[in-house]
Amino acid sequence: MVFSLSSDKAVWNAVLNNEVVRELRESFYAAEENNPLSSEGSSDENSDESNKATNIVMWIFDNTKAKIMDIFDKITKLVNELFKMPPDYEKGAAEGTLGPFEERLRTSFLLSVVVLLIVVVARANTA
Repeated sequence: MVFSLSSDKAVWNAVLNNEVVRELRESFYAAEENNPLSSEGSSDENSDESNKATNIVMWIFDNTKAKIMDIFDKITKLVNELFKMPPDYEKGAAEGTLGPFEERLRTSFLLSVVVLLIVVVARANTA
C-alpha cells in the first residue's frame, strides 16, 4: 500500500502542492543557501545527491538540537523556580545553622521529583 501511494504521481503532486510542504521545502532551501559548508561547484551527480541528503540530515539534526536545547532551558528555569530557596534559608545555609533534618528533607524531595520525571518520560516513550 505504501509503495502504491509513493509511486502514484497524483498523490505526489498533491503532497508537493501542499502549502505546509512548500514552506518546509523553502525553509530547507534557504537554510541550504546560507550554509557555508555546502559545495555548489560539484559536477558529479552522485556527490550532488549525497550532498543534498547530507544537508537534509544536518538540517534535521540542527533543528532537533535547537528544540532540545530550548526544552532543557525551560526545564532548567522551571526547576530553578521550584527549588528557589528563600532568603532566610540561604542565609542559614551560609552560616551553617540548618539542621540535618531540613537538609535530608530537601534532598529526598528533590530525589523524588527526579524519579517521578524519569517514570513519566519512560511511560511516555512506551505509549
